[in-house]
Amino acid sequence: MGNVFLKLGWLFALLLLVSLEVRAQEEKPDILWLTNGEKLEGKVIIPTNGDELTLIQILTGDTLVIKRQNIDRMEKYVAYTPQDIRKQQSDQRLALFNTKKIYGILQSIAGSGDIGLLCGAGIRAGYRFSVGLELGLAAHYYGIDVDEGWGEGIIPVGLDARFPILKSKSGRFVALLQLNTGMTFSDPYDVYTSKYGEHTYRGDGYFYQTGIALRANISRHMGLIFDICYLNVTSPKHSSKTKSVLGRDQEFGLLASVGLNF
Repeated sequence: MGNVFLKLGWLFALLLLVSLEVRAQEEKPDILWLTNGEKLEGKVIIPTNGDELTLIQILTGDTLVIKRQNIDRMEKYVAYTPQDIRKQQSDQRLALFNTKKIYGILQSIAGSGDIGLLCGAGIRAGYRFSVGLELGLAAHYYGIDVDEGWGEGIIPVGLDARFPILKSKSGRFVALLQLNTGMTFSDPYDVYTSKYGEHTYRGDGYFYQTGIALRANISRHMGLIFDICYLNVTSPKHSSKTKSVLGRDQEFGLLASVGLNF
């Protein structure tokens, strides 16, 4: 009978040892390197305050309390699930879009203000520097609703500058501060007749546009971009009969746009 209990005891000890070994393999330890060169392995529990931390050794279950001043460095093990790994890989691919050197944007634009109702389209292209600054050229066409008729059209062409001001942790979403400035070109045959019978057309002038853009990367090659901007246009007004300058218009508008960022 005694031999039976002895064999059962050895069997229980063997099973316990195997279970501890499997547990140790499943749960990788944290590593503490002490200032005296000693290496300790286990599960580190860090309190919210205090100058000590607790190390639970995985195999034995022993608990050690160690002063922070005696710790040289700590290697904390973090277990990642397959879902975590896939998400990290997806975020990394989406964040790669932020490092593309050459960028291009196609936009659809609408707005209103002192300038009147406005809709149009635009294209931007340029170079993205390592600090995130995007610098290039932009060209747009805006059709302007004047007295319930699309009587005027302007083509702003100029410098396009954008700089990131906020970025999500994954890099998928980026907020940018933008500034555009340059010349506006108008069609002299695009004559506007006011309700008082005055015939005028808009001459070439200059503009500036400033606002905030939000980019959402949808792949490593493409993103959606949304802009909200303030537009200021200054151009001379000409008489269609005498071709003389009647005055200089300074108009503004608030614009919203959506587009694709390549």
